Amino acid sequence: MNNIQLAIFSAEAIIIALLVLILFRMRSRFGLLPLYITLGVFQPVQTILASTVYVEILPGMIVSPGSVIMFTASLFVILLVYIFEDALETRKAIYGIMLANLTMTLLLFIFGAQLELLRTVNLLNLSRELLNQTARMMLTGTIVLFADTILLIFVYEAVWRLITRNLFLRIYLTIALILAFDSLAFTTGAFYGQPNYTTILTSGIIGKLIMAAFYALVLTIYLRFAERTDHKFQPFKDIFDLLSYRQKFEIAHEHGQQTESLLHESEGRYQTLATISPVGIFRTDANGATTYVNPKWCEISGLHYHDALGAGWLNAVHPDDKERLNRGWREATQLQKGSVSDYRFIRPDGAVAWVMGQAVPEVNAEQQVVGYIGTITDITERKQAEEQAQRQLRRLEALHRIDTAITAGLEMNISLGLLLEQLLSILKADAAVILLLEPHTRLLRYAVSRGFRTDAIQQTQIALGSGHAGRAALNKSVIRIYDLANYPDDPARSASLTGEEFRSYFAIPLIAKGQVKGVLEIFQRSCLRPDREWISFAETLASQAAITIDNIQMFEGLQKSNMELEIAYDATIAGWSHAMDLRDKETEGHTQRVTDMTVQLARKIGIDPQELIHIRRGALLHDIGKLGIPDQILLKPGKLTEEEWKTMRKHPVYALDMLMPITHLQPALNIPYCHHEKWDGTGYPRGLKGEQIPLSARLFAVVDVWDALGSDRPYRKAWTREQILKYIREESGKHFDPQVVDVFMRLII
Repeated sequence: MNNIQLAIFSAEAIIIALLVLILFRMRSRFGLLPLYITLGVFQPVQTILASTVYVEILPGMIVSPGSVIMFTASLFVILLVYIFEDALETRKAIYGIMLANLTMTLLLFIFGAQLELLRTVNLLNLSRELLNQTARMMLTGTIVLFADTILLIFVYEAVWRLITRNLFLRIYLTIALILAFDSLAFTTGAFYGQPNYTTILTSGIIGKLIMAAFYALVLTIYLRFAERTDHKFQPFKDIFDLLSYRQKFEIAHEHGQQTESLLHESEGRYQTLATISPVGIFRTDANGATTYVNPKWCEISGLHYHDALGAGWLNAVHPDDKERLNRGWREATQLQKGSVSDYRFIRPDGAVAWVMGQAVPEVNAEQQVVGYIGTITDITERKQAEEQAQRQLRRLEALHRIDTAITAGLEMNISLGLLLEQLLSILKADAAVILLLEPHTRLLRYAVSRGFRTDAIQQTQIALGSGHAGRAALNKSVIRIYDLANYPDDPARSASLTGEEFRSYFAIPLIAKGQVKGVLEIFQRSCLRPDREWISFAETLASQAAITIDNIQMFEGLQKSNMELEIAYDATIAGWSHAMDLRDKETEGHTQRVTDMTVQLARKIGIDPQELIHIRRGALLHDIGKLGIPDQILLKPGKLTEEEWKTMRKHPVYALDMLMPITHLQPALNIPYCHHEKWDGTGYPRGLKGEQIPLSARLFAVVDVWDALGSDRPYRKAWTREQILKYIREESGKHFDPQVVDVFMRLII
């Protein structure tokens, strides 16, 4: 055998092996019929090749490579079917090969007879003797092949028990033993007595053993990687039983009756379980049309059995859930997967039932969805609990926002407006208004509203005890009117509510610390019968509104009191300042002048406006300490002695002692106590230096000297403007703060 012959031989073996494995692998889609047809085609090809094509594999040893390949492939197919399929399929494969071989044998005999009897044109120069000899060989091969298939199963079972570890060795021994028997039986039956009998027998055994090794390797690889099953041992399959067709029919009939009985029994159990099931069970076709529901399903949905069939069940699904449910159903059908969803049924009595539905697809042998089977569970109580928890959470959040608004000290209209917005959102009311009670007029007046179509409500003015709101405030009681059509018009409100079309009404008095602060009115344009939880939250918001009003009114009262107190303080300070001027006629008007100019200078230098109040008070009281100076020193027309000056220099300390106990005036002490301190540290009473001196005192010091030098005194005449400015410049950095002097100059020049 040369290299070309070897290449052809190998290619044939590989192609046949791949063809067989591919067709066998695709059996789940196309069945085994294509493989059986191919196996039948192998038989005539094998016969033709065995009669025409031979190759010398060794000196003096001749085989038909095509015949060896085809025959080994036939046994290979039978072994595959036996391993992976049942006894019936194995029997089909064996009988199919037998039928193909016998048909080929018969045709060969007919063709041989036809050559002589019909004198047919013989273009291939075939002889009747050749065809008859081939037919005899085919018949012998068929008989041997039938024996091979029987032995193949027994040898396979025996080898599989003896050899448990090496998969390749088990397969090779099985195929090799059968092929060796085949070569011996076929060669003996077809060539015994001929001179080359021994050569043909030896050549056939060698060729088939080579092919056995090849197919064993291919099958080992296939079993390892393509068909992952347990191949250590498989029980013997009785494919050659001797039962008659009648016996088989009777057995099948009996088995069918048993199966039918079991089926009826199973269906009965299913019906019983479905009937007593604590969950609703349903079945549908592929389009979602209901074909069965159990009693629990009817109980949950509120539908009768016949009303639920077909598309009837969809009519009971809540309108808001239908599209979502249909969309989920379509997606599940396209993907051939189950679905889980929550949705609502509207029962005939109007009650809403929440259910959790689950459905899984039913598929046929072609993996097509033919319907769905599923369950529904009543989850109404769970949903109601969840919704109640959500409502409570939203209400707590609303109360928190209202508390925050109250704490932030927002204006009354803003705080109450926020409260009404939360009320309408949480209680789903259409409109609401808050009326405030004016105690001195005993009138309820409009404060803030939300949800009204017009502004007419803003003109509301109701006398205490008049109309629904007036009675609620007077009696400190809640008024509930579920249907205004059953009550006469409220003359106090008819004009302001025209065109609003309200049907339900609630009036809740706003009470804080036992006092009525106003009334909260809630309106609905549909008949409303709220539950206790709704009314409780409305009353809670009313309490919050009352607290808000009380806090804001209290704050406004405190502001007013503080303002009046501030005015009283300022009036007292002004009185003290005036008293000083009356005592010291020579400085009359000096206090008011230096106060006004000090405030101007403070603004110029950029001091905080809130601080200006304390600077003004300090300037007015800058000489309050002189009330402690004896008149003979304070009013002395001449120069003071050293001892008298010591006494005079104590007036800042006297001012500190007088004003320190007054908490309200403590922020104004810097000027009375420090206005005689000097920038260079030579002042009194403490000798402060530079920025140790409070800024307000540094400002006042310049203004005080400016006004003092510009006024007549008993011991000197008033200085001119130029003299004063020159003096102040000279004292910059000594008596006065240089920066303050610069700002002062810009102020007066």
